[in-house]
Amino acid sequence: MLAGINAASTFAAEYERCELTANETQLDLSIDETLERQQIEMGSRTLCGNFELCAELDDHFEYIECMKNSGSQNMDIIVEINHNATSAHTRLREDIDSVQQTLVLCTLEAQVAYESSMRLAFEELQVCRSQADDYPR
Repeated sequence: MLAGINAASTFAAEYERCELTANETQLDLSIDETLERQQIEMGSRTLCGNFELCAELDDHFEYIECMKNSGSQNMDIIVEINHNATSAHTRLREDIDSVQQTLVLCTLEAQVAYESSMRLAFEELQVCRSQADDYPR
């Protein structure tokens, strides 16, 4: 029975180690999520700022001219936002998938060790039972 308890304790410790390893891996992602977000938000603010500047103009001709002039700059900003967001998302997805894979493989190893320990515990129990059967009652 002690072998079974030890197997369960070992599995619990190994599983915790797996989670810790996965969490540490997640802290070491290949991208700086905060920086990526700040760059995307900065582009978004610039884009909105360009529209707001034009909206403040009362003269229709000046408004339309402002929108025309800022339009190509806004297109460049939109393309850059799309590029940065897509690139960051792709790299982040790869990192998260890698963390998940690490966790699955690690817990699989812990499960195999647990099952092996339980098999040994069962074998010990069988030996103990057969020895008990050898004694007269």
